[in-house]
Amino acid sequence: MYQKENGVEITQYTNGIQYDVSEYVHNFTYRKATMGNMFTIQPRVYFDSEGLEGSYLGLSFDNYKYNYEIPGIIGSANNYKQSGPTRSEYEKISDFMVHFGNQVLNERISLEWSTALGIRNVTGNKYAADFSGPNSS
Repeated sequence: MYQKENGVEITQYTNGIQYDVSEYVHNFTYRKATMGNMFTIQPRVYFDSEGLEGSYLGLSFDNYKYNYEIPGIIGSANNYKQSGPTRSEYEKISDFMVHFGNQVLNERISLEWSTALGIRNVTGNKYAADFSGPNSS
């Protein structure tokens, strides 16, 4: 569970409160986005015709990886700055979905709609610099 106290992100652990003095995950004051990758595949079965037109049912697998870099923390709980060696972070998202949709092919334009239901798995690695309390060193 994350919350904010005096501008510092706090996580409750079983052994007490830990303070994460590193930047929030989606704040980009110090953090930089770097090149990631994306892969998606969606085989479809069309019901109305043998072409790519009409109603279809499709299975979709999407895989995204977002990469970041952030400077490490130097100092103590009361006196720190985010200017240490660069640390790598990532967030990986995988989706598996079942799509139902329809596609209409015209002479110069294709129109498509779809709806999907699926599951998502999110994993990642975030740099965190924590102290056991606000007066720790």
